[in-house]
Amino acid sequence: MRGALQTATSTAEPSSLAINTPSGFATGDVAVICVVGSSGWTGAVSATGLTAVTLSTPAAAMFTQILYGTAGASPPASYTVNVAGPVFNIAMTLGAFSGAAGGASTWDPNAPAVSGPAAASGLGGAISIAGFENSSSQATLVNGDMMLWLVGGRVNSPTATTIPSGFTGITAIAGAGGVVSTFAYQLQASAGIGGTQTGTANGSVFDWTCQLAALTAASAAPSYAPPLDAPTLRCTELRRTSRGCRGKKRDVCSSPASATSVSSWSEGKRCSGGSQSQLVSLWR
Repeated sequence: MRGALQTATSTAEPSSLAINTPSGFATGDVAVICVVGSSGWTGAVSATGLTAVTLSTPAAAMFTQILYGTAGASPPASYTVNVAGPVFNIAMTLGAFSGAAGGASTWDPNAPAVSGPAAASGLGGAISIAGFENSSSQATLVNGDMMLWLVGGRVNSPTATTIPSGFTGITAIAGAGGVVSTFAYQLQASAGIGGTQTGTANGSVFDWTCQLAALTAASAAPSYAPPLDAPTLRCTELRRTSRGCRGKKRDVCSSPASATSVSSWSEGKRCSGGSQSQLVSLWR
């Protein structure tokens, strides 16, 4: 997750609305916006640099869309979402993620569908989706994906949506009798099915739509192996001892990782005996 989840709302029948990107938003990060509006929508939601996906909607009085894209060389401080309307109320949530594959590999296993089984929809307070593509058998293919639970709702006197257990999320609310946009995410450490994910739309709920999708994790960077002629650490301890008066000082370097010891000798000065040691790192 890059920074914090962002929200933007309006009840002023906007034809466009800006939403900030989080602090630290960087080239290669993947941004996802869940856009929810009520009444007057004629079908088009867009933002420069982002791709739009329309979720199935339970009623003509509400729409939910996803916008997503990969930040280019000059990541914007905000995205302006254009809505063909007018739309009475609009609520948006945005999440940005580093470590995602982005581009043509943004989604695992498939991009959210424009309509049909990819989105669950219904009436009432409980919001439940059976898994990716709203299927109990659909599975991701890549370890370390980020699961997204995205909800749009038309609710009277709404409060924040209760998200599924294990997820982290935020809700944007527009209007007392308006709409809510909820964005929740959870790391999927091992590839597999998404499982049934259930939350609650709080308030007098007219209808809702829900999407469970997964952002593909980028391939892990290869581990570094030093070249054959690079120095390796052979010694970790240098112990200096003096053997009696007018004795010699001996530096002994030894390490469990080394099969040999390295010694050096030097003439000592008149002394009263004793010894001292210190830890060093010697490369050989």
